[in-house]
Amino acid sequence: MAAGDSAPRPSPCTRGLRSAWPLRVTPLRSLTLLTLLALLTLRPTTAEAATSPAAAASLLAQVRGHAARWSAHPRWRALEARNLGEAPYRIDGAAPLPGPATQLLGFATSALLPAAGAAADDHVACRQPPRWRVLRSLASEDGVGLPAAPSCTALQAFADPAATTGLEVLFVTPSSTRAAASFGHLLLRLRRSDSGGETDHPDVVYEISALTGFRHSALGYLASGLSGGFPLVFDQQPLSAALTDNLHGQQRSIRRFRLNLTATQRRRVLELLWQVERELALPYRFLNRNCATYLLWLLATALDGAPAIDPRVALWA
Repeated sequence: MAAGDSAPRPSPCTRGLRSAWPLRVTPLRSLTLLTLLALLTLRPTTAEAATSPAAAASLLAQVRGHAARWSAHPRWRALEARNLGEAPYRIDGAAPLPGPATQLLGFATSALLPAAGAAADDHVACRQPPRWRVLRSLASEDGVGLPAAPSCTALQAFADPAATTGLEVLFVTPSSTRAAASFGHLLLRLRRSDSGGETDHPDVVYEISALTGFRHSALGYLASGLSGGFPLVFDQQPLSAALTDNLHGQQRSIRRFRLNLTATQRRRVLELLWQVERELALPYRFLNRNCATYLLWLLATALDGAPAIDPRVALWA
């Protein structure tokens, strides 16, 4: 259920350890000064996301007034996996994370006051589309009109339902070839094809696993795996590589379960997958915060039906 003891791949592990919030240590009372400084250098880069400095300041004032209540809303809590009762994974020596309301306000500040000269794909609404969609929805319910996201070229290419015609859950059966294979494992497969057949983009799978790195002590490896000492990684790899490793390398069987989703539901899942691969940092525990728990959270949250997972029964999830 772990990524093994191979050296970490730079791309997914860099994205996996990135902070889930753009402002980590800014106290709520200092955000007014931060906003004023950002307004002095604001240069809108896209028509969709551009707002005037005065309008941005007005919107942020309204967001601040609702931040505590919005950050406690189940839809917002689900996106940060707080329905799992988890605190974000922290590197040793890192500064304390801010509270939920400050996180929400920091996210809104980054979205309404983008860095000068930043490309549209670097906009926070393009990196974290589910958060921006939920924040706009909560704001709209309270009469606060937040602007639409900019045109996100990279996100659109990844999350286009026409490019991903189906999603499958792959259940890798247990094996006695090694200790890590003693339990079953779950992968998420993206079927990349169109009406004319296979495209130039092969199918890919996401392995939801622990970034273990090199562990010279078996006892230390086990202790870290049971206590949440490893960070969670959504590791993208070609389907062919996953089949070679599991079927031939570990002598395990794979069962396929196709998800019956609409095009809109597929896009929601892909958008959340895009976000967690880049922005989410959570701990991985072998028994009760594992591939099954996080896959359940991913699918339920993307489909607006996130369940409350009871830690007492999560072992059997």
